[in-house]
Amino acid sequence: WQRYQAEGGNFTMFERELERWQATATAALFARDPLSIAIPTGYLGCKVVEISNLRLISQALILELDRDKLKPDLIILRNGSA
Repeated sequence: WQRYQAEGGNFTMFERELERWQATATAALFARDPLSIAIPTGYLGCKVVEISNLRLISQALILELDRDKLKPDLIILRNGSA
C-alpha cells in the first residue's frame, strides 16, 4: 500500500502488486501439511498464474509488443514465491 501511495496512486500498479502477493501466498501452500487440502489449492493457484501469463504472452504476440515491455507484467513463481 505504501508503494501504491508513493507512485502517485497508480491503481494498475497496485492491482498488479496484489496479484503478485496472492500468487506468492497461494504458491506457499505447497509447503504446508501434505495431507491437507492446501496442496491441491496451491496447485490450482499456480495454474491460474500460468494461464494468466500465457494470456499476456499471446496478447503481446498478437500486438507485436517488445519482450522487455512484457516482462514486468508477468508473474514468475520460483520455489513457492513470486
